[in-house]
Amino acid sequence: MITNKLNRLFILFILLFTSGISQNSDNTDWEKFGKYGESILNSATRFNNNDLVNYGIVAASTALAYQIDEKTKFFFRDEMPPFPKPLSVINEYSIAGLFAVAGGLYIHGRLADNEKNRELGLRLGSALIYSEAITGLLKVIIGRERPTISDDNSNFHFFRTSWDNTSFPSGHATAWMAFASVMALSTDNDFERGVYWTLAGVMTLERIYNRHHWLSDVVFGGAIGYFTGNLIGSKEKGEGAPPVFVPMINLTIGL
Repeated sequence: MITNKLNRLFILFILLFTSGISQNSDNTDWEKFGKYGESILNSATRFNNNDLVNYGIVAASTALAYQIDEKTKFFFRDEMPPFPKPLSVINEYSIAGLFAVAGGLYIHGRLADNEKNRELGLRLGSALIYSEAITGLLKVIIGRERPTISDDNSNFHFFRTSWDNTSFPSGHATAWMAFASVMALSTDNDFERGVYWTLAGVMTLERIYNRHHWLSDVVFGGAIGYFTGNLIGSKEKGEGAPPVFVPMINLTIGL
């Protein structure tokens, strides 16, 4: 039920966000949104030594996490104290909340003629939309059982849409890492950066702590969010983005 509601909110946000962009008089924001997606798709055809290293790091990290998925689940279940319930409740709806933050920043920027918030809202919204689209597609294709359903981390039922069978990758890890990446690139204040990354870390940990995801779900989902946000945030700032990788999609871009 909750998953269906979040899916509807996600779709509604995309419709409202892209509708607001398309109504911009010079279509600059719409073009930027499209170019972000184009950059992600085009980068899939570019391979070099940095790409291979990035692929290897993410693949090895995910594989290592896969080997200790079950031990990690039992450790948090049997050895650790309960996760603070208020944070768990907040995180249950946090994906919708992050989309609301992006939409709020963008709308405020448009209405108040605040270019900084407008650009930040656009970057954040774009990173969330594209990264969650990638994660959502992989979830359905892979169809992995969640640790709340089984103690076996190797149960896969391809092309499933139910919450119970859409564990890999973690949508929350994707969203929070995309959020932290974009927001950290938007400021030069180390304290603010620390807050963003801490929030992302705590909320991502909650997904493992309460057995909503396996460790490997979080590692892979976090990589998608981090590198998508890093790509979009660096591109908009006009900086040469460092070579980065999103699983399934090569994101090395020379600007």
